[in-house]
Amino acid sequence: MSITLGYVISGHGFGHATRAITVMQALEQRLNLRFVILTSAPPWLFNNALSADHVVHPLETDVGLVQHSALSEDLAASLVALRRFYPLRGVHMQKTAPLSFRISLLWAWIYAPFEPAIPVLAELSQHIGELFLKADYRIQAQPVCAPTTCDLVVGKTGYSTVAEAYQGETAYGYIRRPNFREAQILEAFLDSHLDSWEIEERALYTGSWLECLDRLEKRERTGALPENGAKQIALFLHALLQDTTV
Repeated sequence: MSITLGYVISGHGFGHATRAITVMQALEQRLNLRFVILTSAPPWLFNNALSADHVVHPLETDVGLVQHSALSEDLAASLVALRRFYPLRGVHMQKTAPLSFRISLLWAWIYAPFEPAIPVLAELSQHIGELFLKADYRIQAQPVCAPTTCDLVVGKTGYSTVAEAYQGETAYGYIRRPNFREAQILEAFLDSHLDSWEIEERALYTGSWLECLDRLEKRERTGALPENGAKQIALFLHALLQDTTV
């Protein structure tokens, strides 16, 4: 019997979609599935990765932060976009209500450091937080996904990239983002688990960070890969789906 499973995925960057795809891939190895995907992420991400029957409907599913670059947030534009998006309108509720699962990110927690600069953001954060609490299940996982083959990753600390580096035991030079709460946790994770160090944003633009390569040690990978998080989530969802289809 085929099961239709709905995914509502943030289009804020590609990381949310690629993490969701790894779980979809693990699920399609265990069940006969059809995926209905609502997202503003490009369809080719899913078309290139999924073998199961799937359809991608373009829909803005959240705002996140409006950014001019990977390291620069526009708080004023973000507030305008949030006010336009929330409260959720009928089109969002009608399209997402029939779906089996809803995928969410705790943006309210991420927005908190920006609230002193834009106090009205606190009201919106509270509303988003209330929506998040309506989820039946919330999964918190360590960064785990597919291994990488490079010797060094340089960039901001996005969950997806950190996951790749952790699984591949890859050194990481990161640009600190002090106002981004997720980044603080991921930076601490890198410092605890990998050969990592901070690179100043100015050094990234001037190229002077290349002087740090002297500290990079070529180390043999242990090959002792952590348990795959996508597989764990797939097993959890598999059990839920079996309970609901009996």
